[in-house]
Formats: sequence, structure tokens, C-alpha cells
Amino acid sequence: MAVVSESPIDRFDRILSWQYHILRMLGMDAFTKRLTLNPLSVTIMTMAGLFMVVSFYDVLVLFRDDLFGKSFVMATICFGFIGWGRIVGAWAYRSDVPKLMQMARDTYLSGVNDERQIALLRWYTEIFWRGVMLYTMMFLFGAIMASFGPALLYLYNGEKILPFGVYLPFVDPNSGTGYELNYLYQMSCILWTPPGLTATQNIYFAFILNICIQYDVLQLHLADLDVLVQRTDLEGKDDAVRAKLCDIIVRQRRLEQFVQSIEQVYSKQAFVEVLSLTFQLVLTLYVLRAVSCSSFNTKQFQLYSKTS
Repeated sequence: MAVVSESPIDRFDRILSWQYHILRMLGMDAFTKRLTLNPLSVTIMTMAGLFMVVSFYDVLVLFRDDLFGKSFVMATICFGFIGWGRIVGAWAYRSDVPKLMQMARDTYLSGVNDERQIALLRWYTEIFWRGVMLYTMMFLFGAIMASFGPALLYLYNGEKILPFGVYLPFVDPNSGTGYELNYLYQMSCILWTPPGLTATQNIYFAFILNICIQYDVLQLHLADLDVLVQRTDLEGKDDAVRAKLCDIIVRQRRLEQFVQSIEQVYSKQAFVEVLSLTFQLVLTLYVLRAVSCSSFNTKQFQLYSKTS
């Protein structure tokens, strides 16, 4: 029996189904339907709000005089801003996001009867699949290493290191119980933050690639128009050219509407994410420079003391 290859739309839906499933587990699936309040979404937003409150407490109180500790917390807060940007964006545009996803699926559905478009869609869907797998594996591998690395180190030599720099207020992280409580709190954050960020990011990849697909499909139709214009043996050529031009104009307007909708929904969110990641990078480089300068000054002082 011959094996029937999976159609591009079926594979596209299958890839996204896992992303939807993760977001449904978090109560934040804003792509298949209009986002509504539910116990899961309230829990996630409460935990995200608590994370920000604890983080700012650590910056302003706990690590007020500790440059490294304060910088570590501020670098961690950047992920909180990114997460909140996506949560607020999903709520602010809860009526627009499902329409965007339907427009993306319509791009696949419109090419089911054209072999050239099917080949094009299959090629882009393969790129989408590989990009999703690469990004997911890298992001989740980093999250797993950050989660279990400190625990393994603690079991190996007793050194108490936490996955990231947010500490619970009024809990001593150097004590046995305090370390365990802080570790469990940070693990609870890691359980929902990386999956949620990964799923939403993968769906953004789908939107961006869909723009590329629509441009390439438009090029195919422009090539068809060029062939049609050059034909001299076609009866009713003017009507055929007019119909083709109307089809191209409709596709072009649809593409412009799709791009404008993406810009409307994600422009502010993208600004927050770029600003947060840039601040995180600058802060990390500043701390590295401060630590290296401090180490250099210490060595110079020791050398001076020996020569004296």
C-alpha cells in the first residue's frame, strides 16, 4: 500500500497543536479562541505578579548594597518583563490574535489545489518544523540545566547555588530549610515560564514564515500573469488578464492586512522584549567588567604589598 505523505496544512496544524496544548495547560491559549479568565490563567498571572513583587523587593531591600546580587536579580527581572509583555499583549488583543492565526491557516488552505503552492508550503513547513525543534530543544535544555545543575552541585559538594537570583523575602538562603524553600520556589517558576515562552515564540515563527509564504505565492501569480500577457493564441485574453490582476490585487491587500495586523499586535511587545534583552546584555557586560577590574586591582595590591 502506498504511503500518503502528510499535507502541509496537516503538518502545520500538528506542529502548532503542541504549542496550543502547552498554552492551554497554562490557561493562556489566545490563538485558537478569544482569551477568557479561568482558574489556570488567574493562577499564572498571580504567580507572575508575585515573581515581580519578590524580584523588586530583592533589588530594593535584600541586595541594596550588593552589586552582584542586585545585578543577578535585575537580569532575571528581564524575563519577567518579557513574560508580562506576552500576557498583557494576549489580553489586549484577545480578539485579534485568533484572527491572525486563522489568516495564517487560510494561506495554507488557499493552495491545496496548486502543486507549485503545495511544494512551496511543504518547503516552508519543513523549515518551520526544524526551527521549532531547534529553538525548543535549546531553550528547554538551558532550563533543565539551570534547574537541576545547582541541585547536583549541592549533592556533590554541599555548595548552595540557586538557579537564578530571586530570593524569597525573610528566608535565609544559606540555611538548609531556607535554601530548599528558595529552590522549590524557583523550580515552580521554571515549570511554567520556559514552556510558555517557548510555545508563544514558536507561534511567532509561524506568523513570520507565513509572511514569507504569501510573498512567494504572490511571485508565482505574478509569473503566471507575465506568461498570460505574452500569450497570443488565447481567446478572451483581456478577461483572463483582468481576472488574474484582480486575484493578485486581492492577495496583495490580504498580505498587507496580515502584516499590519502583526505590527499592531506585536510592535509594543517586541519593543519591550528587545529593550529587556538589551538591558540584560548590557548589565551582564557591566558586571563582568566590574568583577574583572576588581580582580585586577586586588592582584595589583597583592603585588605591591609583596614588593614593599
